[in-house]
Amino acid sequence: MIVREYHPFSVVEDPEFKTLVHMLNPSYKLPTRKTVSSSLMQAIYNETVMTVKARLSRAFAVCLTMDGWTSREQENFIGVTAHYIADDNNRMSLESDLLTCVSYAERHTADNITKKLQEVLLHWELTNKVTAVVTDNAANMKAAVRGGQWRHWGCFAHTLNFVAQSGLKEMQTILDKLKGTTARMQLPVTKLINDVPTRWNSTLDMLERILKMKDAVIATVAVVQSSGQAVQQAMEIMKVFRFITNAISGEKYVSASSVIVYVRQLCKHLNAYKVDDLTPSAQRLVLKLLNDLNVRFKDLEKNELIAQATILDPRIKNYEFINKKNYDEALQALYRKVANTVIQNEIAFETSTNEQQNQSSNVQREESTSLLTEGEKFIWDSIDTVALNYTRPK
Repeated sequence: MIVREYHPFSVVEDPEFKTLVHMLNPSYKLPTRKTVSSSLMQAIYNETVMTVKARLSRAFAVCLTMDGWTSREQENFIGVTAHYIADDNNRMSLESDLLTCVSYAERHTADNITKKLQEVLLHWELTNKVTAVVTDNAANMKAAVRGGQWRHWGCFAHTLNFVAQSGLKEMQTILDKLKGTTARMQLPVTKLINDVPTRWNSTLDMLERILKMKDAVIATVAVVQSSGQAVQQAMEIMKVFRFITNAISGEKYVSASSVIVYVRQLCKHLNAYKVDDLTPSAQRLVLKLLNDLNVRFKDLEKNELIAQATILDPRIKNYEFINKKNYDEALQALYRKVANTVIQNEIAFETSTNEQQNQSSNVQREESTSLLTEGEKFIWDSIDTVALNYTRPK
């Protein structure tokens, strides 16, 4: 409870919790808060560290994500997470383990961050296993990764956020009107509430609140009415950005191989709009988004890591490459990499194990197919159409 549900150590001294434990097992004596904090937690921590280290030791390669931030109390933190394929009894699974998340008093210079990351890798015995480090696009983070001679990849979601934020500035006048209505009227920031059928006074609360916010609601509705078409168009334009941001933010599946697909789909979505049919603000939004996508991702297909991941993804292969030269170069580099790979250990898998893994993958595939969201269908239906043209040309 303390570790997984973030309960305080004092929970073991709570009278009602003591009563519950006594009812379940009268002979069990709860540990004191001091025992939990000084002994039990440390023992659990040490056990967990050994488990994670053992799992990491069996990993062939590890990708890291790293971020630094400042709390509301102006305290600096840095966090590092390892992502890898774990091999437990010949069963492969994608795992993520938080390696560190600590207060960091040093200045966030590139050299200091490099040294900190080197310390973390040394502690977890991962110095020679790092294939790439993913960070935001801050200059100090990129320089820190280069300083440690690791391969860097800027967080796609972070870059996409920059593109979206830059585009939405073209709608700033309308957004300021919507956001500033309450502030201009010097009203408290609050929300409308609904009544509850079982409590009559909640209806009174609802009426009081809507009368209190009446002027702000009327003013906001007036803004929406005057700019309703632009707002509606902006929502439709930005909807795909939300789909892709949610898709790329997953931790239980590999997403690097989909980056080229996502950028292509965004450009295709934006190019589908007839600019003359849009309101002026929506026109500026579309053009700004397209320009930023082209600027920030112009060399995406030349990125060795992303290009090779895309080729190795059986869903995509070469379908989404715009430049055939980029595809050919990535493919040849992949051939050379495979040719130079030395197989150190050959493990003979039993037929039953293979069948079990195939059954597991089939179940996962069926589950993932049945759980496709509106955004995923929008993205992958287009890919399916392209693939079908390759495999079954008319």
